[in-house]
Parts: sequence; C-alpha cells; structure tokens
Amino acid sequence: MKKKIARKEDPIRVNVKLIAGADKQASFDTLLVAPGVIDVIQTFPDETDEELANLYLLNVKSSKIKPALRQIRAIPEVEYVEEAVPRKLIR
Repeated sequence: MKKKIARKEDPIRVNVKLIAGADKQASFDTLLVAPGVIDVIQTFPDETDEELANLYLLNVKSSKIKPALRQIRAIPEVEYVEEAVPRKLIR
C-alpha cells in the first residue's frame, strides 16, 4: 500500500489596493477571510501617503486563487486586485 505524501502548496502572491478613505481594519478583516488567504501584509505600514498606505500583499493558497480573487474583487473598498508578477534576481 502506497502512502500519499502531502505536498505543501506554494502560495500565490496577490497585490491589493484599497480605495481612498476605506476603513483599513474592516477591509483587512474582510481580506483575511477570503478563501485560501494565508496572510495579509500592508506593503508600507509606516507610510503616511494614503495611496501607498492602501497597498497590501496577500499570500493565497494556489488551489484557492480563483475563488479568492472573485471574492476580493467583489469587496467595494478594493480598487484593484491582481496576482503579483513573480520576480527573481538575475546576477
């Protein structure tokens, strides 16, 4: 009998920008409960410029990316949501 080896999913990073004047705590809580969201990180937590302070990075389970994007796009306080472009340093 073969054992299945559980493979850890690599999360997909998602960029989110909230609209100006959005309730940050309520929006954060709403983003955190979207399907497959592992964590929500404010990109510039100490920024006073509202445009930059409204940027967030989410880590989402790859198996849940489509329902997560669909639910996040439906949040009225979200200006945009997009998968982050993978980057790597070339030396």
